Amino acid sequence: MSVNIASMVMDGLTSQVCGRVASAIGIDRNLAESAMRAAMPAVLAAFGRLASKPEGVRQLGNAIASQQAASQQPGWLDSIIGGLGGQQPQGAGGMPGGMGGMLSSLLGGGAVNSIMEGLQQYAGLGQGQAGKLLGIAGPMVLSGLSKAQREAGVDTSGLAQMLTSQRGQIAAAMPAGFSELLGSAFGDTTSTVGSRTGTYDRTVDEPRVRRADTPAMRTAMPARTANSTWPYWLLALAALLGLGWLLRSGLEGPELAKAPPPPPPSSAPVTSIAQLPAIGLPVYSSDGERVGDVAEVVTSADRTLQNIRAEVGAQLGIGPKQVSIPADRLETRSDRVVLKMNAADVRALPAVAK
Repeated sequence: MSVNIASMVMDGLTSQVCGRVASAIGIDRNLAESAMRAAMPAVLAAFGRLASKPEGVRQLGNAIASQQAASQQPGWLDSIIGGLGGQQPQGAGGMPGGMGGMLSSLLGGGAVNSIMEGLQQYAGLGQGQAGKLLGIAGPMVLSGLSKAQREAGVDTSGLAQMLTSQRGQIAAAMPAGFSELLGSAFGDTTSTVGSRTGTYDRTVDEPRVRRADTPAMRTAMPARTANSTWPYWLLALAALLGLGWLLRSGLEGPELAKAPPPPPPSSAPVTSIAQLPAIGLPVYSSDGERVGDVAEVVTSADRTLQNIRAEVGAQLGIGPKQVSIPADRLETRSDRVVLKMNAADVRALPAVAK
């Protein structure tokens, strides 16, 4: 049976749901719908990337099973939307409960932050509003995947194959101009997106030439007129004059300054005290296992790092806990935190009050 996963996932986004989300976080209903129509395909694409990895298939299957069990409880969606308005404890980025830790554990902190930043630029939302929208988009996408799996009559591996084969349809479900805002966390994703004049192939790492095509920025740029473009021959003349000046300066003047050395790789240790670990940064044990994410950074009065609180054991919202790790037991890098402890020792640490 042929099932369009993107269409089935988006079917859950009804006008009633958009209205309740808008009311819960205090934004216009049309803006809430526009932002949710961007967030849900982005989360679905991230789950598709997860399912392309051998271990990711198992993680996705567990996530779908957990969401299927939760959705059988009466009012599960009401409970999550209620959390958007502050009626329930909120996690990282303003997401309800353990949703922030669950999404970061499954998709990676970089992908989650990329979607949140894209929502802020695309819809003009604040960080907290974007986090809350993502907190409802996550379980709604998992619920739609569960429905698609049942309709297609496949196991998790079959669903993963469907996600891979439908990457183009998932990308096409994103609003025009949004996928370009997702950043390098989706840089390996190639998709075919429909436009009013046809289709084009592009990667999300392309220059963001369509950034103005968003609800928040569509009217921010003045209209382009014919008089604002220089004749081509003037541009060519200016380029030739500039080249001649550079050649003359090289012959008569001092030697041109050498180019600065390239920056160090992103994984190099951060030595500046001012560059503290960021909330949401992935945490790895000494034996190379990702054990959680940074949930809180504790510093002294002079901004010296004292310890971090990491959320570990967060699997599908079941059994997560926060542990305190002193500064001398960790090393902060630009893209991760590496502990001087193995994974078993980290998980054995006592939980601290949130």
